[in-house]
Amino acid sequence: MSIFELIYVVLLLVIMISVLISFHAERKTKVVPAPTLRHVRNRALSLIPDTFDRNGSYKIIDLGSGWGGVLIALSNLFPNSEVVGYEISPCPFILSKIRGWMRSKNITVYSTNFLNQNISDADIVFCYLSPNHMKQLAPLFSTLGAGKCIISCAFPIPEWVADSEDRLSRYFCNTSIYCYKTSGPKP
Repeated sequence: MSIFELIYVVLLLVIMISVLISFHAERKTKVVPAPTLRHVRNRALSLIPDTFDRNGSYKIIDLGSGWGGVLIALSNLFPNSEVVGYEISPCPFILSKIRGWMRSKNITVYSTNFLNQNISDADIVFCYLSPNHMKQLAPLFSTLGAGKCIISCAFPIPEWVADSEDRLSRYFCNTSIYCYKTSGPKP
């Protein structure tokens, strides 16, 4: 076996193992690790209220940060802020960790379940999750202080009224983006 054949076999094994790990994570999280389309991401980020100064220092959290595209966009938009991502699927986590490390010093990515995290100190929360996750997150969102922002792509927070909703129809993508401004922790 030549060195090229050996490299080819190793590469195929790595790809197959990565696919199996992704399938396992997909079954566990009940979410397909798909990246946020650029036009959806850009429209969602444009909904962040102007009260958040682009040069300000905030804590910004991306729940289910996936492949890291939103993290990098948030880091570019708010260069003086702490940008934190939570991603439990191994392959997207590794890639977003590498991308964050290469692109910006203010990005931190954790491989942990965001449902077990304290997000009460977040100023801006971004998420593109399933209806089930949004229902589970509602109590966490209720811990945010007044004047905070939650951007949710595709699915609303159950029993919450969005401050704004933007309908996006482009190519094969037809989705809503919801923006919530918090009024403070709920009892």
